[in-house]
Amino acid sequence: MKNLNILNDDERENKGLDTSLRFEYQIDWAIYHALDKLSQNQEFVVFVEFHEDVLFANSCVFNPSIKFELFQIKTTYKSYTPKSITNVGQTNSILGKMIIGVKDKIFENYVDKLCLLCLEDINFSDKIQETDKDYRFSQLQEHDKKIIANAISSELNFYINSQYEDMIIFRKTGLKLDNSDSHIKHKIYDFIENNYGDVSSRPNSIYRLLKDDLRPKSKHKQRYEYWEDCVKHRGLESKKISEDILKNTDRDIEPELKKIIESQLIEEGEDTMKIARILKKIRDYYLFKLCLKPAAVQTELDQFLDELVLPLDIDDKTTYWKSIDLLDKKVNKYLSLKEYNKFRAVAIYEVFGMLYEQF
Repeated sequence: MKNLNILNDDERENKGLDTSLRFEYQIDWAIYHALDKLSQNQEFVVFVEFHEDVLFANSCVFNPSIKFELFQIKTTYKSYTPKSITNVGQTNSILGKMIIGVKDKIFENYVDKLCLLCLEDINFSDKIQETDKDYRFSQLQEHDKKIIANAISSELNFYINSQYEDMIIFRKTGLKLDNSDSHIKHKIYDFIENNYGDVSSRPNSIYRLLKDDLRPKSKHKQRYEYWEDCVKHRGLESKKISEDILKNTDRDIEPELKKIIESQLIEEGEDTMKIARILKKIRDYYLFKLCLKPAAVQTELDQFLDELVLPLDIDDKTTYWKSIDLLDKKVNKYLSLKEYNKFRAVAIYEVFGMLYEQF
């Protein structure tokens, strides 16, 4: 027999619950959109609650062509029309607030998308029903454009120019509010299957890890003077997301190559525990190479490896470890690889990989 719930009484207020659910959905949607970008092999960094609900930058490295996408996420199921998004109440209108967040900011000219993201159809003259597709202000019917432009001009004393016509986006999301977490876990599973094949994976662990990485921390209240620090401490890079996903799959180096490396380490007298640690670092490095997205980093690494001249002879075992020692010294000067080279893991993997290719 169940007991009656003694807490089943009117609450003083529960707005905090609505705020929490809205915020959790924002993080889910950030993961949802990040997976779509990863599927298209795009490099990016994503921020939550930074200038907008969600912000994406198309590069982890600052450059003159960097672009930002800002998303205002509406989690209420209601009809949005040209009049409702420009309605001024006690505060600015929905679209007015979005424009204020960008207009005259130092990053204004780097904004590619200023997007109003909705759960329901967007009821313009041409109803926006298709999910996960951008509709720019410039694509709207003239009647809708006129209503919105006149309202914003009256509210902000700012007329929507050609720059903002291309910048302002309306989008209906395919991610439902209810059970969004389950949807994301399925999307993670599908992403792994489509990109890495039939490998065992742990979508629940991946979801929790990504969610924690994206959830704002107290340190995020700090303003970062340099872009690199902002990306490192405030955002989540595409490469990190890829690594988090792959580390929670059973994806590993070629089994035969792994056996060769293990047997050679045994011959060198390494104990079981150290061999396991070396193989783990080798896997980390292997996954790092799979996750490389910036073309410049990939090109630099390929060039570094291609230019290696090693005293390697498949018929002379003494050259194996001479080559590993030589490569180890070079790798430790290469900052992107040094963190993976504990126990000479990078050097061991690359040298035995070269030998394996000669079989």
